[in-house]
Amino acid sequence: MAPWRLVVLLALTANALAAQRERTIAVGDTVRDSLTRHDPLLPAESTYAQQWRLAGRAGQTVTIDLTADAFDAYAFLLGPDRTRWCWVGDRLSDVEPARRLGGRALLVETGGGATHVGKARALRIPVVADLAAAAAEIVRGV
Repeated sequence: MAPWRLVVLLALTANALAAQRERTIAVGDTVRDSLTRHDPLLPAESTYAQQWRLAGRAGQTVTIDLTADAFDAYAFLLGPDRTRWCWVGDRLSDVEPARRLGGRALLVETGGGATHVGKARALRIPVVADLAAAAAEIVRGV
């Protein structure tokens, strides 16, 4: 199988993250890091971001746990085929890249998602109960 690249982002923007040093995670590693004022600031979100790269192989199973005590953390997982990208979040701005860049959007009702359900459905964005339901939906759609 051909190698592929999986990009893990705490948030996404091409310009702010392009200048950032490349951080790499090896399969099987545990990485602990913190967002600081030295990380790129995403103006649209008023959020700091980090980009990580993971080298893997098609069909390989990888588990990524992202947690934060001080803020609502989220990750975007991107592979080489944009049509297979999945954008999951509890705000419409979290899933907006799916409309601009391609892929699927899933709004979770947990966190702040419950306040965005009506608008998400009006925009034909699927709504799921929580991250576990989002993961199940992504796996079903693969």
